[in-house]
Amino acid sequence: MKKIFIFSLFLCIIFLWGCSINNKLSIDQLFEKKQECITYKLDLQNRIDKDTENLKGVSYVYYERIEEIFYSRIENSCFAITDEMFASTQDSWITRSKRIINLLTNESTDYKDDQMSMYYDRVKELKWE
Repeated sequence: MKKIFIFSLFLCIIFLWGCSINNKLSIDQLFEKKQECITYKLDLQNRIDKDTENLKGVSYVYYERIEEIFYSRIENSCFAITDEMFASTQDSWITRSKRIINLLTNESTDYKDDQMSMYYDRVKELKWE
């Protein structure tokens, strides 16, 4: 029984050690990944500009701006954080949200004012902080 426990523990340690190695990048590799992520900025800005142009209206204002672009070791992907505002000029209301965009898959998640704790948790997870 003791041998089985020790063997199982040994296998767990090997498995966990192997997983931790996969997430580690050399400084040069990490720099290359970050540089790759920056190349997506222009495409994202063009998409935002197009969306802003399409959403122009007489009775409302829309804008979205890029706050940050970063590489996530956890997801092995590039992400952008944008700040978005939509306001009515007639009814005096404003909606703000944060958007996290996976730049490789174009999947995005919006976080409204009441979801900011979820937003901060997700950013922390992606940045592995």
